[in-house]
Amino acid sequence: QPPPPVGWEWPREGEMIEVEVVQEDSDEPEWVEAVLKVVLVDGWLQAAIGGADPFDDWLSWTDEGKDWRRVGDFDEAGRRLLNAGDRVEARAGGGHSYYAGRVTRKHADGRLDVAYDDGDTEVRVARSLMRPEGQKRSAIDAAANERRMGGGWEAVARRQEDAGSSTDGEGEPAETEEEAEAAAAAVAAETVAAMA
Repeated sequence: QPPPPVGWEWPREGEMIEVEVVQEDSDEPEWVEAVLKVVLVDGWLQAAIGGADPFDDWLSWTDEGKDWRRVGDFDEAGRRLLNAGDRVEARAGGGHSYYAGRVTRKHADGRLDVAYDDGDTEVRVARSLMRPEGQKRSAIDAAANERRMGGGWEAVARRQEDAGSSTDGEGEPAETEEEAEAAAAAVAAETVAAMA
């Protein structure tokens, strides 16, 4: 399966979702609450599904909206809808780096006004230029998922060193979000290729 598209909001382990299941006593499918146990870098998710007969199952990001759905409000791209008061990280001026702030207003067209923590403000920012605070996906996240798949710490360290990491090699954060995302993508691609 192809990897999730850029901009797809990754669900988090422990997040509540709903899964469509057919119960034994009924032929009709119904939505049942489930909790994500594992989220892998290639978009596979393991969920503990509740209901009359609880069980675990694997789901794919490609099945979102068909076999599983998020709890809450999301747009067509799978991104959480944001409202006034929500904490976000936004790419100020459409740049590459993300800055923390708070949504101050939501416009009818879905664009948002943002007050950044440094005192700057921006109006009518596209949703595609922001994410809920804390939603960063880094090479470290990808490596942690790889470790769960059996790569071991040595393989994780080697792949991070080969692909780059979310630091500059001296323990300092990478200059830009793009560097961290590129490193995560490289680790994810190598992991998916190794699994094939």
